[in-house]
Amino acid sequence: MKALYGHNTAAIKSKWYSAFQSPEGAPNQLATQDPKVHAGIRRRFAPAFKMTVLLRQEGAMQNCLDKLWQSLEKPALDGTVIDMCHYTETVTWDIIGQLCYGEPLGSIAGAEGMNLQGILNSLLTASTIFGHVWGQLFWLDNPLTRLLGVKNPVQESFEWSSMKVRQHVEADRSGVEPDMVDYFLSYKDAQGKPTTHLEVVEGAFAVTTNPAVIQKLREEVDAVDSDEPLSYKETQKLPYLKAVVRESLRMYSSVPAQLYRIVPDSGLSVDDHLIPSGTVVGISSLAQNRDTAIFGQDATTFNPDRWLGDESQARYLEAALFNFGGTGPRSCPGRDLAMLYKFVAQMVKRFNFELVDEAHPFSVRTYFFAMQSNMRMKVARREQHVKFRGQSAETLL
Repeated sequence: MKALYGHNTAAIKSKWYSAFQSPEGAPNQLATQDPKVHAGIRRRFAPAFKMTVLLRQEGAMQNCLDKLWQSLEKPALDGTVIDMCHYTETVTWDIIGQLCYGEPLGSIAGAEGMNLQGILNSLLTASTIFGHVWGQLFWLDNPLTRLLGVKNPVQESFEWSSMKVRQHVEADRSGVEPDMVDYFLSYKDAQGKPTTHLEVVEGAFAVTTNPAVIQKLREEVDAVDSDEPLSYKETQKLPYLKAVVRESLRMYSSVPAQLYRIVPDSGLSVDDHLIPSGTVVGISSLAQNRDTAIFGQDATTFNPDRWLGDESQARYLEAALFNFGGTGPRSCPGRDLAMLYKFVAQMVKRFNFELVDEAHPFSVRTYFFAMQSNMRMKVARREQHVKFRGQSAETLL
């Protein structure tokens, strides 16, 4: 894995990534193949992704989570079967939008009523598929498609992002908590937006389908003497919660597709087999993260305890994980956005969850990201003294 994705690797991204290029041709972090250009963009983006910056925005993130918990109150009371994927996807886009643009993306239509969440999903799907086709996005954006009025999700997404940048430039932002666009602008780089995500669906599935895990996790979370929502710093003091999150990321990567690289001039040796230079190769996180040589004979089993043993062993396993859009210098800078800790901790403290069909827990369509749907669940409120921001516990019990 390090030979392809590690620091100082000579393997560059394949041309498949060109399908993620912006319509204006400006380089962005995902599409560019040039390591030097990528490094320059990454340096300019880095300040916006520092944990100190993200913690200053934790209140906005908590507001999104509070809306999620409030929206689950009604089905929890009347026993309605819900698609948990809809709720988790919505809160994911809301948090991303709140941190990046200062407004939610999942629960609003977006600029002039357009379905921004749907457009972004279409963008990922189209770019992933057409990356394998000769001409790539030419088939979506050419004189004929423009004449016929075919909507190009790449163009629509770019136009919306450009509009938000212009609004930030033109508005008086004094006294407003900076979002990521403000940080990008301060470093003179507003050509793209972060390609981060939260793996909340996998976290919900992993916890709710393992009774022993959820019992142990609840004991740890309930022991926190507070009826306020757990903060990120508080979650970092809960070893079993951290183990559950690590195991969720290992078992259920949000980017299961291979991340293609071009074998360098020196070739690539794998188990005494020499792969010639110029060959396009990749590794799937599903294979890497379930390798029995690394994670043991129970590598296909959800087992948080594997992270609770010797600290050196935990560091070894952590180094072998392949998630959050990759590893090494080309990895996604949004890894610190993984507030999965807050989601899982608050979810198990507030609600009981039951899968309606354990034999078919949810559906997955994989393009670049794994897109889950149809996780049918029943939820029930736990009798715990928890509250939403600004509300007393008694109003909810």
